[in-house]
Amino acid sequence: MEKVQRPIGLSIAGFDPCGGAGILADIKTFECLEVYGLAITTALTLQSETFFEKLQWRTNEELQYEIEFLFHHYPIKAVKIGIIKDNIMLQSILSVIPKKDIFIVWDPVISSSTSKSIFETPSLSQIKNLLKDIDIITPNAKEACVLSDKINIKEVQEPETEASLVAQNIAAQIAHRLL
Repeated sequence: MEKVQRPIGLSIAGFDPCGGAGILADIKTFECLEVYGLAITTALTLQSETFFEKLQWRTNEELQYEIEFLFHHYPIKAVKIGIIKDNIMLQSILSVIPKKDIFIVWDPVISSSTSKSIFETPSLSQIKNLLKDIDIITPNAKEACVLSDKINIKEVQEPETEASLVAQNIAAQIAHRLL
């Protein structure tokens, strides 16, 4: 009888020693979904649920080498990108992921749950150019405001309307990517 393999997913994210976010949380989620999880660490953090102590970034060259290595040795079907330093790191990661038959999710982490600023926010035009290679993004409210060119959540006059516009924008990006 032929052995059925589980699909393989790759998390490219930070290491949160508490396991509440980053590659540890992603691997737990993969396992619940019966996906075999691989991981590449973009950053090492030292944090708790209430305090953010330290953040150490890995280099783009290290990330590219590791992504290429894993894609060479495993039939990866999906990639989930988490904490990244800036749009240059995102571009660097996307440039080495094969473009064919790989589903890419980006969870843009602008700041930690303890409000430590993480992502060096680029101009909206720089980010929009990279979104063409991403199948879906999963921003929270604050991240959605940044990605929709709002300065902060308080600027949003009609949250339901804004959320709908952001969702439509995301849906249009996905449709464009799939067609």
